[in-house]
Amino acid sequence: MNELLEELNRRGGWDWCIRAFDGDALDLSAGSSLAYAHHMVTFHGLCYVECPTVFHHPVFRVASAAERLAVGARVGVDDEDTVIAIDAGSSAGMHPLTFFIVATSMTLADRQ
Repeated sequence: MNELLEELNRRGGWDWCIRAFDGDALDLSAGSSLAYAHHMVTFHGLCYVECPTVFHHPVFRVASAAERLAVGARVGVDDEDTVIAIDAGSSAGMHPLTFFIVATSMTLADRQ
C-alpha cells in the first residue's frame, strides 16, 4: 500500500474531491482545479471515511500506530484494513488537517 500511496502523491493535483461513494468504494478525483479534475484513485472495502468532500494539496500516507489506534477507538479496524491518513488543506483554514480512510485496498486510475 505504501508504494501505491507514494505514486498517488507523485501524480498529485492541487484540488481533490469525492467523485463517487457507494458505501464500499470511494473514488477521488484531482486536478489543477475542480473544473479539470479527473479520476485518480478508488479505495475499496471501506469501513470508515473521515474527510471533507473537497480538499487541497494532500499528502497520502499510512497512518501511524497512534493514529490507527485512535481511529480504531471509533470504528472496528480489522487486521486486513489499512488506515490511510490524508494531510490536507480544507475550507476549515490555512493549516493542513489530518483526515482518515479505512480501506482494504486501493486502485490507481490509469494515467490521463
